[in-house]
Amino acid sequence: DPESYLGRLARAALAYAPPGALPEMNQAFELFGRTVECHIDSLRPDWASFDDWKSSSGYNELTNESLHNDLQAHWQAYGIMKGSGQTCIHGRWIYADKPSARSGKNVKIRIAEGDFSLQESEAWLFKTAYPLLRLVELFEALPAAPALESVPHDPLGCGDRRDQ
Repeated sequence: DPESYLGRLARAALAYAPPGALPEMNQAFELFGRTVECHIDSLRPDWASFDDWKSSSGYNELTNESLHNDLQAHWQAYGIMKGSGQTCIHGRWIYADKPSARSGKNVKIRIAEGDFSLQESEAWLFKTAYPLLRLVELFEALPAAPALESVPHDPLGCGDRRDQ
């Protein structure tokens, strides 16, 4: 329903899509020897820029200044550059304001945008995301812990047994 709360949010963000924009897509790419993917909401036909649409309550939003220290921003920029063979890309995060959409008024929009280079994003991801990837892989490789039948489901069920 275009007049619903979600319809107003979507319509407000859609107005910022570039002419001929490719619709939302998942882009698979290689990252440190692993196949991963990113989700993009709108992509210019020449793949020179992308948009990520967000609904927002005004908290923890990206700003032009914070983009270059954000995991999602680098992940998406790197994924699109790897998929397109480009070495730089422009990204926009388009925030549609939930309170204004709920009120039925014109939806307020705020945009954070910036340019990314392949080299910058790869270095940032290696420093920030690669250690996390390795840690997850380490934990996934560990054998599952055996069930501890002597541990009650309710730790208070045994009373005050500090010697156990």
